[in-house]
Amino acid sequence: MARTRWWRVGLAVVLAVALVAWLADWGLLDWMLAAEHPVRNVLEAMSWPAGVLALVWAVAPTVLKRTRPEEDEHPGSPTGGLPPVTTMSSHRGSGTTVQAGRDIRGRTVVNTVPPPRDEPGIPAHPPSDDTHPSSTAEPPTMGSHTGSGTTIQAARDIRGGVRVGVFRSIPLPRSVRVAIIITVVVALVGGVVTAVVKWVLPEFDPTYKTEFLIDLSAADADPSVVAESRDSLLKAIGNTGDDDAVALRTFGGQCGTDGNTSQLVTFGTGNRDDLGKAIGGAPVTGAATLVRGLIEAAEDFSGPFSRDAKQVNRIVVVTRNGVDACDDDAGYVQREIRNRLASSGLAVEFRFVGYRLGDKDKSSLDRLASSASAAPPVLTRDPAELQAALDWIANVEPVLRSAQDVVGILNPVAKQLNDAAQAAVDGRLDVADRTLAAIKPVSADAEFENLKSRAKTPDAVEVSDRTVALRDRQKNAVPAVTALVDLAKAGKSFTAELTAFRHDADLYNSEVSALNTLLAKMRAAGPGGHR
Repeated sequence: MARTRWWRVGLAVVLAVALVAWLADWGLLDWMLAAEHPVRNVLEAMSWPAGVLALVWAVAPTVLKRTRPEEDEHPGSPTGGLPPVTTMSSHRGSGTTVQAGRDIRGRTVVNTVPPPRDEPGIPAHPPSDDTHPSSTAEPPTMGSHTGSGTTIQAARDIRGGVRVGVFRSIPLPRSVRVAIIITVVVALVGGVVTAVVKWVLPEFDPTYKTEFLIDLSAADADPSVVAESRDSLLKAIGNTGDDDAVALRTFGGQCGTDGNTSQLVTFGTGNRDDLGKAIGGAPVTGAATLVRGLIEAAEDFSGPFSRDAKQVNRIVVVTRNGVDACDDDAGYVQREIRNRLASSGLAVEFRFVGYRLGDKDKSSLDRLASSASAAPPVLTRDPAELQAALDWIANVEPVLRSAQDVVGILNPVAKQLNDAAQAAVDGRLDVADRTLAAIKPVSADAEFENLKSRAKTPDAVEVSDRTVALRDRQKNAVPAVTALVDLAKAGKSFTAELTAFRHDADLYNSEVSALNTLLAKMRAAGPGGHR
């Protein structure tokens, strides 16, 4: 009975200690209390441990019950788990079941269940401490015994052996049982949902999430100019990464109406055909409602169940007007964009491209870009410049960013390898061991996936190939340095291994230099030649 009573308490203590150790090891105690939303952080941090605890709490009793050794002892023997009542052993017939337990007055109560097929049941023998025998013509059902305590269930199996089960019964009010069940279910569901949201769904997030906001207002709308902007946008979107989620929103219409900006295509990774049809078929109408388009584009990132990008969320504005026909309040734009993005918790970058803007529109577009915390607008004068600018923003910028991130991730590991090798040369083997132990696997999967999906131009292909070569070269260097240090610890010569490592290190540095040169050339070819 002690085992049945206390194993749950022991399990709870072990899980509680493990949970506290886990929280302390990851520094989550400080994070939960010092961050901006401590209550939400506490709930997030506790949700999956609570789910695990609830799962163990629900499953462990069944596992222990099924794995407990079966006892074929005589039910009245000391080793059979029954109290020493010898008269209980005189039951006969296959299927006859005996149930015994203590009632609230301390008496042993014994009930029997008749065998199947209407065979005559055997009345239960009275217990040794009960002065009133309970033999009846029709034995009571097994389901009733009075009081809390240990319930013993016994029956003959098909081989004639006696099988005994011992159960601990703790009576609880119905409301308490319902509350416990609801708590366990909520904890399990909460843990599963949190695990899915935190770790499963992010694996399916797009690498880049980009919405193009296009000027289709009728203000000074030369049909040829509108057609040029449509064609340039189509070509730029065609070169976007396969893992990019792209959406399309247009602006242009009557001031103060809901239809002066609309999202024609929602975010998706396989919607290039839909984007092409929407760009080609969207009508040109109304005044330039640029401000309203910006605000609603920011709102598109904060919708329910909106998925964040693995790397960057962006809004790319292509406009023929730098002045909003309805509201040109830059402060209003800044407040509205900040409030909408704050509600989503996402960081969104803005890019502005002006096409054949008049002089009066350039300064206004500068102020609008500044209010959105964006880089200075890229001003284009002909279709070639417009296409180059859009391709730069949509494709080249992400390649440069990912390549630079990869180099930034690989270089510290390269330095650790060099330090470990030099420590072995200097005889500081403890330092070499600690340095090698501190090396973590390179985690730049999103960056490598982005580079691979954008390898559609010669420069992008070369960048992708060079970064993969750097990663592979570094991956091979880790076991080489480890073998070098092991030889040094064994007191053996490692001259050949050191020479080979230094040769590989020189090749790695040459690869990094070549990659940096390529990235600098690509930056120089961008708008302004300085990004």
